[in-house]
Amino acid sequence: MNVISIKGIISKRFHFFIGSRHLILIILVITCLKIGPVSSTTDETVMWNLTSNPVKFGHTAKLSCYINNNDNSCKQKLRQWLGGREYSAICQNMKCSDDNKYHVTVTTPCSYTLMISNFSMNDVNCDYSCFYGSTSYRKRLPLSKNFISVPSIKNKHLSSFESEIVLQNVYPVPNCYASLEGKNVTNCLQMNVTRLGDFYDANLTLIYPTTPCRGQITLVCLVGTFEMVVMSQYIATCERNQRDNPKVTTNLVVYVVVTVISVVVLSIGIYMIARFQQKIILCIRKGEDGERKDNDETCETTSFIDMDQEGKCPKPHHDIYI
Repeated sequence: MNVISIKGIISKRFHFFIGSRHLILIILVITCLKIGPVSSTTDETVMWNLTSNPVKFGHTAKLSCYINNNDNSCKQKLRQWLGGREYSAICQNMKCSDDNKYHVTVTTPCSYTLMISNFSMNDVNCDYSCFYGSTSYRKRLPLSKNFISVPSIKNKHLSSFESEIVLQNVYPVPNCYASLEGKNVTNCLQMNVTRLGDFYDANLTLIYPTTPCRGQITLVCLVGTFEMVVMSQYIATCERNQRDNPKVTTNLVVYVVVTVISVVVLSIGIYMIARFQQKIILCIRKGEDGERKDNDETCETTSFIDMDQEGKCPKPHHDIYI
């Protein structure tokens, strides 16, 4: 084989190699344009939120998981919940480990909800995760004002002008106010709070106002976002307040004493005026009869009466009545 033939064979192989590389590059470009970025077809996110607000202890709480993918088809079959104190498997698809405690509902193709029955403190302050295929979202469910423990109410009547109301096992600390016939009388309300574990006991003392002393009195407490009427009743304490209230009794005694003293002083005054008028009349009569003696002290209190030259009292201009 001559030199020219060898050069020709090398040239053909080189051009074939170059052409193959170009062909591979063209195929890769077409494939990328057709398929697009890989992350766009596999980019899926999930998240969950507490959707029952407020959550009452002893009732059902709802955690809803939301799926976000490109076409919103959400055709993956694997959907799962993990969580609780032990952070273990709770539900997979529609089957749950404890049917009395948990169950799952599907609201839309791209969302599903975990229902937790008889919600308690064991179900809060722990992590929960929702899964969609291999994608998951985990976060803590903290104790907050969204969780409410509706208390048991005990009324203890103390007297005709005061009542005590006890709210047991309440959460969070209640905010209470009182009204009487639409008038705010919260200043008559006292509250003492004691913490017992995760819950509270609230002792409310309501002193019935004296003005007004009758009407519909209402005590309302706000527990988180939940409003509850603790007490609503008609009171008529006007007569009872006078009898039972020590302050009213003291004021009544003072009033009686002052009235008696005033009557006694007035009687003495009237008596003294009457005696004084009698002396004046006696003096006038003695002056007219000329019977007054130098040592007669009967008319000393009437020395202001003018005598005429004959020693007689002038005739009074007006009749004097006793």
